[in-house]
Amino acid sequence: EALVGDAADFYEDEFKIVAREDGSWLVDGHYSLHDFLTYFDMDELIGDYEVTTVSGLIITELGVIPKQGQKLIWNKLEFEVIDMDGVKIDKVLITNLKE
Repeated sequence: EALVGDAADFYEDEFKIVAREDGSWLVDGHYSLHDFLTYFDMDELIGDYEVTTVSGLIITELGVIPKQGQKLIWNKLEFEVIDMDGVKIDKVLITNLKE
């Protein structure tokens, strides 16, 4: 462990939510669903899904692996898949539709 550091630090730093100036968020597809729900004050939904990532939520809700540019409306949030890595969702743009 001394040579590579703490594995937990590596994973926490790798996947992020970035708040943008326009009020939207850029989210890594592999960002923890638990952390995502906590970030958006949706803790009551944590036990509702068997998936563990934001991309897993999108695929579960859509029922298919999305294509780049595809959108999902979920709990007053719009998820737009803005980057795919093969069949993996890499980046998602989140917009709050409550306003």
